[in-house]
Amino acid sequence: MKKIIVTVLLLAFAAAAAVGQTIGKFDEEKVQDTPLFKSLMAELGEADQNVRRELALRTNNPFLTENEVSELISESAKNASGARVKELQDENKKREAEYTTLSQANPPSDEQKKRIDELSQMQKKSAANLENVKESMTKTMEELFMAKQAALDAQIAKACEAVAAEKKLSVIVLKSAVLYGGVDVTEDVLAKLPASL
Repeated sequence: MKKIIVTVLLLAFAAAAAVGQTIGKFDEEKVQDTPLFKSLMAELGEADQNVRRELALRTNNPFLTENEVSELISESAKNASGARVKELQDENKKREAEYTTLSQANPPSDEQKKRIDELSQMQKKSAANLENVKESMTKTMEELFMAKQAALDAQIAKACEAVAAEKKLSVIVLKSAVLYGGVDVTEDVLAKLPASL
C-alpha cells in the first residue's frame, strides 16, 4: 500500500513539475505548538475532567436518588467543598451505614426488610444509572473529539488554501509525503490559524 502511495505521489510531483506548477509542503506536527491546538486541547481536557468528576461522584454516592445525584453534581461544579455537597455526601454515608446495620439484623423485622429493600433498590438504580451515564458520556466525548478534530482540520485547510493562493502554489501536501523538493509553507500556514475557535 505504501509503495502505491509513494508511486502516486512521485507521479503527481513529476506531472506538476512538467507543467511548471509549484508544490508546497506543510509539517502538520507543528500544529501542536499553536494557540489554536492548545485551546482545543484545553477544552477537551476540561470536558474530560468534568466527566471524571461526575463519574466519581456517582460511583462514590450509590445511596442517593437520581435527583440528589444531579444536585450533588451541580453543586460540586459550583463549589466542591460547599455545605450542600457535604450534606448530600453525608446523607449517602448515613444510608449506607443504615443499610449495613439493617442487613446484619438476624432476623430482620418486616419494617427492616422494607427499608433494606428500599435502600437496595436505590443502590441498584444508582448502578444502572451509572452504566447509562458512562455509555452516554463516552459517546459524547467521542463526538466532541471528532467535532474539534474536524474544526481544526477545516481551519488548517482554510489556511493552506490562503497560503496557496498567495504563493501561487498549485498544491500543498503533508511534509511527510515529500521525498524531495517542494516549498515549505509550514510557518505561513500556522500564521494564518486563529488562536481559538
